[in-house]
Amino acid sequence: FVELRDGTVLCSIFTYMGEPEGGEWKDPELAVRVRLVRSFDGGRTWEKKSRLLRTPFSYDETDGPLVRMKDGSVLVAINGRPKTGPPDQAAVFRSTNRGRTWKMLGTVQAKHDLQEVTVAELPSGELVMMARPEGDICWSHDRGRTWTVPVTFGMRMYAPSLYVLQDGTLLCLHGSYGRGGLRVIFSRDGGHTWIAAGKDHGFLVDQAYGYGKAMELPDGSLFVTYLATGGHRTSDAQ
Repeated sequence: FVELRDGTVLCSIFTYMGEPEGGEWKDPELAVRVRLVRSFDGGRTWEKKSRLLRTPFSYDETDGPLVRMKDGSVLVAINGRPKTGPPDQAAVFRSTNRGRTWKMLGTVQAKHDLQEVTVAELPSGELVMMARPEGDICWSHDRGRTWTVPVTFGMRMYAPSLYVLQDGTLLCLHGSYGRGGLRVIFSRDGGHTWIAAGKDHGFLVDQAYGYGKAMELPDGSLFVTYLATGGHRTSDAQ
């Protein structure tokens, strides 16, 4: 979720209908796709029909938080499988009309998958992006149109979520491949160097499955929600 300046609440989801037969969905409507839906009363009621994010990929998804920009627009970062095949790429979309329509700004690719991507706007106006599984990080100096080459700093992670705190600190909440659990690392220089518990793991939030989201409260503390268990089985959802 993200709340826009006028009170509109925008929510991104992706639909998952199972794996395709032979590597390709016979019905494109059944493919994994990012959709967006809005509420105009604080989340009490929602639009009856979600909006499909039109992308150049054969399928796509997003886990990263939506970003309300300083200029009032909103960004969503996704990962998708090119129609020519793997690896997965990242892409950033922008809306200037409260999530009604979206325009793709640019794409990012590496020699390996870029998945569960997340993006944040730094105090300098730069954008920073991180991705699963290698913890790749890159920056954009032109509002998301072009990006630096993704680089990794040795910390493998899943479901990273980036947040810029009130004091300018960049925080990454993520699931850890190194030690397991939901963990955080933080940076004072926009993601170029990181403060962490170890070279391959961050500070422990909870020894849980992960997939967390955070928000900074007015007093500067962080409120975090996450999955306690694996989440992949029906019993977990129940």
